[in-house]
Amino acid sequence: MIPPPLKIPVKKELGEIMRKLKQKFDDVEIIPELSNMKDERFIFTALKDGKKILIKVSDEMSIHKELRMWLAIKEIVPTLEMTKIDDPSGFYSDFCENGDLQQFMEKDCHKEIIVYFFEQILKIILNLHTRNYYHRDLKPENFLVDDDKKLVLIDFEYVKYENSCGGNIGTRVYKSPEIGSGRYDCEKADIYAVGKILDFLLQCSGKTDKEINEFIEEIDMCNEDISKRPKLSDDTIRRLIVQLKEFLWIEHDEKENEIPKKPKYIFKSLKKSKPKKSKSKSKTKSKKSKSKSKKLILKSRTK
Repeated sequence: MIPPPLKIPVKKELGEIMRKLKQKFDDVEIIPELSNMKDERFIFTALKDGKKILIKVSDEMSIHKELRMWLAIKEIVPTLEMTKIDDPSGFYSDFCENGDLQQFMEKDCHKEIIVYFFEQILKIILNLHTRNYYHRDLKPENFLVDDDKKLVLIDFEYVKYENSCGGNIGTRVYKSPEIGSGRYDCEKADIYAVGKILDFLLQCSGKTDKEINEFIEEIDMCNEDISKRPKLSDDTIRRLIVQLKEFLWIEHDEKENEIPKKPKYIFKSLKKSKPKKSKSKSKTKSKKSKSKSKKLILKSRTK
């Protein structure tokens, strides 16, 4: 049973948080780029029983809400097991060595993996939406890549169980333009964010910015007219994947759910090689030498 939401937030100083975490775990280190000092949301790595874990610490209300939503949707989408901790208020989960989607794409990006990850994202969001849940903060950093290269959804603090949202929620680059101007359609806002994630994935595809922008416009996921944004379904996903493969010039006969291998691209050396001696000249020289030898033989015979 999901516990009722709390109403009293509890704040902690960073130094005090570090001290208390070190009493519970080993090798506690903060991740500054993932932490928000202003909102007092902190992300740490640590060791528990020799195993690396990820810890999130925030005010008690936010942690309680995120755990409630995680309990509600953990059977719907792939996610990590979350274990609550008290004093400081937070939870911990397994650490993914591959990092999040943004980190992974920076070190291992090719056309086939773009399609592979995008299809996973579409299916995850379809599972959420068909059960009337909406994430509201979709971005590459909120998808972790596990050891099997499967995506894991995280960060459920802003998840809503109704398709009518308010407030200015989301990350600027991936936030739908209608957010912040009153009530908005949560489903359409999530679709916009997925389109922006695809835009991010395509940056390493070898396509120009113009080509990428034209393709994103073509599939309508980021259309400012929210009525034109597609509603996710199995058929919609199949159509989008076919369009993406055609855009990237990828064959459609790949096995479903198979992890794509990075293609071996061959790059020609740009070093200047030494000019080779032309065969024609050597041939002409040999012909001349043969003709000379013939003349000498004829002369000897006449004598």
